[in-house]
Amino acid sequence: LARLHVQLEKKPPSGALFPELGILASLEKLFGALPLVQGDDRLNVVFARLGRGEMLNGYYAPADRLTETQAKALGAHSNQGNFVYVNGYQESDDRTAAALSQSIQELLSFDRRPDSFSPDRWLSQTLAEASLLSVGLFSEQERLNRYVQSTGDYPLVSHSVLQAGPQLLFASYLLDQVGDKAKALSALAEMPLKGREAVESVFRHETGTPLTFDLIYGNFLTYIFRMAERGERLPFSV
Repeated sequence: LARLHVQLEKKPPSGALFPELGILASLEKLFGALPLVQGDDRLNVVFARLGRGEMLNGYYAPADRLTETQAKALGAHSNQGNFVYVNGYQESDDRTAAALSQSIQELLSFDRRPDSFSPDRWLSQTLAEASLLSVGLFSEQERLNRYVQSTGDYPLVSHSVLQAGPQLLFASYLLDQVGDKAKALSALAEMPLKGREAVESVFRHETGTPLTFDLIYGNFLTYIFRMAERGERLPFSV
């Protein structure tokens, strides 16, 4: 916990976009400050027994932004604050930090892109993966390995369960292609357009060239093959 606290508040892992800022301050710079909930803007981290398995690393519950009365009307419960929940069963410190960072990013982005509950949740997953890379975290090589072994089963744009492998690679591609990585991430998080259109708009503003999503996707596939040919395992580094 001491190492995690240092990374969160003072010094992020190596390779972060903002090496002078902790993970929380970096994510706030990219996605906006923690909101006021019942007059409180503090971050509350709950380590819980969420079971074992990659789908249970951590999460953010939007109902915590509501009063208990409002939450009950929706059949939910509210802790009435900025809460994120992290699985206490993690294989490594880096995975714990990644779960925490991703949950914080979901909290900060909820008002801007609540896509985790819409057909564009693939873009929210891409943003979540990009946020991890931006703070120097990467702990999903196993997902990439499974994706590479069965690429046809896990499309990038999916309206069902996400495997995260293609979204992680697309996040890496996005960050490698744009000039101002922080600006591009912030713009994508705030873009009031649907997933494909949002990606097209960011690429147009960042590269100065109007590209259709199909062309962007084709270039992305070329990027993956070239990375494989060079024998590179990890995506994107600052």
